[in-house]
Amino acid sequence: MPRIRFQTLAVSLALGLVPGTVPAAPHAFVSVATEPDARAVRVIDLATMTVETTIGNVGDEPGRMVANAARSQIWLSSWRYLPPLNEARVHRIDTALRQVVATAAVGIRQNRTIALSPDESRVYTWKQESVDGVDTIAVAVLDAMTLAEIAVVPISGPSCLQFASQIAVAPDGRIVAAGCSDGLRIIDPLTLVVTIGATPPLSSSAILGFSPDGAEVYVSNASAASNGNAGVRAIDLGTGVGSEFYWSVTGNPVGFPQGSSAVRMIVVQRPADPPGDPTVFFAYDSTWGNPPVAWARSSDLAPAGGPRQRRLIGRASVGPASSLGASVDGTSGLGARMGGIRRVAFGASPGDAVVASDGDIITLAGVGPLTDIIVLPPFVDRLFADDFD
Repeated sequence: MPRIRFQTLAVSLALGLVPGTVPAAPHAFVSVATEPDARAVRVIDLATMTVETTIGNVGDEPGRMVANAARSQIWLSSWRYLPPLNEARVHRIDTALRQVVATAAVGIRQNRTIALSPDESRVYTWKQESVDGVDTIAVAVLDAMTLAEIAVVPISGPSCLQFASQIAVAPDGRIVAAGCSDGLRIIDPLTLVVTIGATPPLSSSAILGFSPDGAEVYVSNASAASNGNAGVRAIDLGTGVGSEFYWSVTGNPVGFPQGSSAVRMIVVQRPADPPGDPTVFFAYDSTWGNPPVAWARSSDLAPAGGPRQRRLIGRASVGPASSLGASVDGTSGLGARMGGIRRVAFGASPGDAVVASDGDIITLAGVGPLTDIIVLPPFVDRLFADDFD
């Protein structure tokens, strides 16, 4: 008669799992929305590059996502078209259960942004309301677990209502909102007081992320790249001073297609990176083809001593990767763009390529400009396996 290993059983029960479970491959949660029958979050097995399951009930345009450090929870921005108005929505997905466990309606705007506080207790998104024919825009502060509304922070100024685009959170908790033509809106996380930062190149400039020391926010430049330079603007959150800079690479690097612009940024602590000096990757979009993925060292962007160099030290073509996700251990990831996905590998040793394609391009319906990717570490498969002897 088969005998269950009691140590395995105890661990499994402690995790709330069935006996006899075994680790599986890393999985990627991918939001898709550009086609009527593809409005969901697909869970991709990165070992086989197949859709393992689909998470529905996520509205008409599931888009941007953010995860907690453990990647046990994902917050997803979406909306529903409920004539005559939209209903903005935020969904919380439990990644172990692979299902939506909380949903909140937040105003009437098409919701295309979501941000999480550093302590993982709050999420932020836009809230647009219409009262007696007068529309207003604000940043909604929600409880991260229940999605109950904690506060509403009004945002006012030229074009704020029309072009409210992205919200991001700095490492120190400051909330940065883009869309107003006279400057970024910076919100104190404790007092919720709003101040005005530097003016980005465009009111709709993408917020890419923050410098490694958290002092600067990076936004996309107004000028699209042509073959060599893809501009980024760094804005000092303390002084409001903006510094536009262009990456430069020596030698004969891979060029950017005409019209490329930076749209995403992720930070990956690869095994080959020195401790505390992760690689910063920038992903680009273009109407003319798959732009390369570019990277810089954290120690160059914000060195412990000396001036900021703000330089790109490499870029590589890896296929469709305008959206890019990386595993927790920094070894593998997934890129996506315009209906296609491709597994990527981040160099595990100093002799490996910093980032490289890993396999074929796979068609995935619904992948588009708003697609986001969260890569989970190997988790315990809930099916019975071979822990019997």
